[in-house]
Amino acid sequence: SAISLAPLADRAIDHGGPGVEREWAQTYGRIVRRRQYVCRLLAAGLRRPPVVAAATAVVSAVPALARPFVQHINVPFGKEGVTA
Repeated sequence: SAISLAPLADRAIDHGGPGVEREWAQTYGRIVRRRQYVCRLLAAGLRRPPVVAAATAVVSAVPALARPFVQHINVPFGKEGVTA
């Protein structure tokens, strides 16, 4: 999140920035909260052995099903709006 904050901080320093705080809150929400949500879902699933067994069986049978999830959790910071 600090990488995403740097341009906003520069803009706030150069031009003041009453809107920068609101923009940061939106950016933070887009970056961090979304990733936290995915991590919480994954953690909840991992605490349930039947879910892990089913997911492992499905992904073992059709590995391509894991691609969207892996791509989502590996999006570099600053590229959240970019879809692969």
